[in-house]
Amino acid sequence: MQLLTKAGVSVALFSHTLAAETVADAFLAARDAHHDPRARANALRAWLKRLHDEKHVFSLALFDDSGRAFAAWTPHSAPLSFGHAADGSAVVIAAAPHKRTLVGAGVAGGQINLTHLPAGRFVYGHGYLKPFEFTSLWSTAEGNRGGALR
Repeated sequence: MQLLTKAGVSVALFSHTLAAETVADAFLAARDAHHDPRARANALRAWLKRLHDEKHVFSLALFDDSGRAFAAWTPHSAPLSFGHAADGSAVVIAAAPHKRTLVGAGVAGGQINLTHLPAGRFVYGHGYLKPFEFTSLWSTAEGNRGGALR
């Protein structure tokens, strides 16, 4: 597990092939190059896809100085779940919901409802966190229903 804080960004990264500083630098470059939230999210998606295509295996949780959460994981890495604390803060946990985690009654009053983040998807934002795909893992599962997940 690598932990790093740099330029207002805190990164928790589990990877044997990536360095936390490289992840922080790439995030800052994508974030700062785009003021439009949609363009910024698309740049982050393209970066994660490139990492996946290069066969990197990782689980990452990143928080920037504005309180935005960014989390993603690839198959064969630690599964992630996300949610919000009672005060509205975004929370990322390296475990599936209903599994043993560090979230207990003493953390945020125990009022954290977690949602599993499927492998190959990412969340990015403040309050409303919707998973977006950065791989083609899930589009093949939807083939019989007429389209890729959106």
